[in-house]
Amino acid sequence: IRLFLTRLLSNDVLCYTSAGARWMVDHGFDKDHVFATGNTIDALPIKDAIAKWTPAKLATFQEANGLVGKKVLVFCSALRPKVRLDVLLRALVAGRLAARDDIVLAVIGSGEKEAEYRQLAHDLGVASRVCWLGAMQDQNAMAPWFLSAKLCVYPGA
Repeated sequence: IRLFLTRLLSNDVLCYTSAGARWMVDHGFDKDHVFATGNTIDALPIKDAIAKWTPAKLATFQEANGLVGKKVLVFCSALRPKVRLDVLLRALVAGRLAARDDIVLAVIGSGEKEAEYRQLAHDLGVASRVCWLGAMQDQNAMAPWFLSAKLCVYPGA
């Protein structure tokens, strides 16, 4: 039904991947009106970065960064209003999380709200539980943080 309606109502079709676009063409859509947006990440560099972190190397990283015995939460995004990092910082002092001094929040990112979020962490008394790592693009630098994490958290919409 979806394909029928797409043919009936659409001039062009946008797919997330080139494989999806090929599938649409293979199923009767005009190749001149099917496009791949490339709206995805290349997972190969991520897999390569993960492979470099042996358990021993990861344990050394965790020890060097004070993560041994900690539950690491990772937040990764540009620090803009829509990401609502303030909600996550407030959660560190609310309910069950308030008594948990074994929780560390690793913030990967920077941006226009960074100073405000840092000040909020200080004002809430959780600054010592937050690792401000700055913007990272290198999968090798991000990998040990994600491999050490119990949760990846994004409180925005």
